[in-house]
Formats: sequence, structure tokens, C-alpha cells
Amino acid sequence: MQFMCCMSGAYLEYENVKENSVDNDNKEKCNDGFLTILDQIPQIGQTKISELAKSFLWESFIPVHIDDTLFHVLLLFSNHRLQVVPVIERSSSQVTGFVTQSAALHLLLQSSGLEWFGKIADKALSEFRFENEEHVSNVLGNQSLLDTLHVLWKNRIGTVAVVDQGTRSLLVV
Repeated sequence: MQFMCCMSGAYLEYENVKENSVDNDNKEKCNDGFLTILDQIPQIGQTKISELAKSFLWESFIPVHIDDTLFHVLLLFSNHRLQVVPVIERSSSQVTGFVTQSAALHLLLQSSGLEWFGKIADKALSEFRFENEEHVSNVLGNQSLLDTLHVLWKNRIGTVAVVDQGTRSLLVV
């Protein structure tokens, strides 16, 4: 089962509650929105995000380190069909940022010809500036699906790191 299937099921459940509401109290709750309804359906909204990580086939992720080169990241994107790679600290496995495929390609488009290869092949990621590097969004593994959706919505992002509460190490992206 895919993550999007779970979300589709949650939305169908929301529509079902909305259509079948007889009393005004339930109709008002349905007007509160999708996330409010998820909160009222505990088997969906209160599911722990770490449990979802175990039960769904997630897109693979390969972390990189801040001293890895952009060329290394480009190779990962091309060889593994990744859209995003987390940047982690070597010592603690804490997420310090993300490099998206679109950000890397945008950087390449600023150069002309093959001159970019010589400029970026040996440069570490720390020498480049990527969007949102000052604020990396993550959730703890014991937080709910609803909490995670709130973080995604609030920060207007499509990816969030799931970290273990005790070790603060990366569980899944």
C-alpha cells in the first residue's frame, strides 16, 4: 500500500462523514476541514508516523554529508532516481538540510557549456547555498500523521525528515 493510497482513503472517509452528517454539529465539524476530520478519525489521524514508515514502501533515500561534493549528489540523482537527498552530520546522523534535484539542476543551469564540471566537481556542499537551509523541517517518529501533515502544510514543503526521538537519528525522509 502506498502513502498516497492512505491519504486517498482518509480523504474518502472525510467525504463520507461530510455527506452523511445529519445534525448541524457534525456538518459544522466537516466545514472545519480535512485535517480536523482526520483528527476525529483516530485510526488514521493518530497513526504514528514511524509506524507508517515501517508499513509503507517508501521511496529510498541516500543521505550525504556536508563535505560531499555536488558532483557526488548529481551522481546519486542520476543513478538512483532520487528527488531529494538529506544532508546529515557525520557524527550524529542529524539532518542539517536537504538538496533537491531541482535546486541542483538550477545551479547547473547558471553555468554554460562544460565549464561547470571543473567548477563544481571538487567543491563541497558547504560551499553552495540552497533554499531553506536555515530551517530544516522534521518530525519525531512518535508524532502522528496529523502532526506531520500540519508541519508539511505550515512550512509549505513536500518532504519532511522523520527522526528517532531518543537518538535524533534519521529514520526516513
